[in-house]
Amino acid sequence: MAANEDASCLFCRIVKGSCFQTFSTKFALSMSTGTVPCHKVYETEHSLAFLDIMPTAEGHTQVIPKYHAETLADLPDEYLRDIGPILKKVALATGVEQYNIIQNNGKLAFQHIPHVHFHVVPKPTEKEGLILDAAQNWPMKKVENEALAATCEKMKGPTEPPPYLPWPDISSRAKWSVSSYKFGFGAECLRDGDPDTFWHSDGPQPHFITAEFPRKVAIQKISIHLSYPQDDSYTPSALAIRAGTGPSDLQDVRVVTLDKPEGWITFDVSSEPNEEGDGLAPVYAYVLQIIIAANHMSGKDTHVRGLKILGPVEEHASDDDPFAFITPAFKMYETVR
Repeated sequence: MAANEDASCLFCRIVKGSCFQTFSTKFALSMSTGTVPCHKVYETEHSLAFLDIMPTAEGHTQVIPKYHAETLADLPDEYLRDIGPILKKVALATGVEQYNIIQNNGKLAFQHIPHVHFHVVPKPTEKEGLILDAAQNWPMKKVENEALAATCEKMKGPTEPPPYLPWPDISSRAKWSVSSYKFGFGAECLRDGDPDTFWHSDGPQPHFITAEFPRKVAIQKISIHLSYPQDDSYTPSALAIRAGTGPSDLQDVRVVTLDKPEGWITFDVSSEPNEEGDGLAPVYAYVLQIIIAANHMSGKDTHVRGLKILGPVEEHASDDDPFAFITPAFKMYETVR
């Protein structure tokens, strides 16, 4: 039965019956098991493809997830990812070059069975397959560019601003570089403040982001913007943080694992407690390197949508302090002797 099942659902009963090897065996057992037989075309752990019993053309196939979800919005992403390649395989298996792939959601959209399903309908001739009257079935109207722009912004929704962080951002004081990148998706995308852009690596793992400061600085935290819902297998799942006085003497200071992250993730660079024992100590370094050691689903290249390096929280000086220098510009030089 489907991972999320409904015993009254026709397609869930077909999924349950797909474990039997032949159609005749399925038919014989369907009366006692409550299953529904089908002519299975293709099957994976998450999906099932079978011939439609009332086809509009030879090879008309339905592809369904083994998860009871009424609409596409209810279907977990892992099932949707599995279905895409199957649609392509089935379309090629029909042997025709032209075909329709249809997926309806809700009664008004002509969905008759409340379980997500895709129709792969071959179109070998004008009279076979799906027959649509463009004027009747696909009514069109002219829309002004301003109205299209307004709809586009409405669908995008408001962009959430980065969360407020009490630690000072010292990222702009560093020289940034990456191990590889695709044209137009370089290190600049890490610091442009736009969540819709991202650094896209273009080389073998592991991938590196390196920040080099002109002076030794105190580094407290890293804040990184990732989006598993958008980037899927390009999303980092394991990070290693290194720090040192130069690229040749970097030492591992922290390892971080991530589980389907979404948004800004902020964490301490060090794992050593501070002197007060109420937090973690900063790391003092000229160079900080973030290593993407692994991606979700064993992805090869990676996406990072934003990155900040944060210093320790600035202490408020007392009124009798004649040298109340607490800015990052001063802090950069406080370790110089």
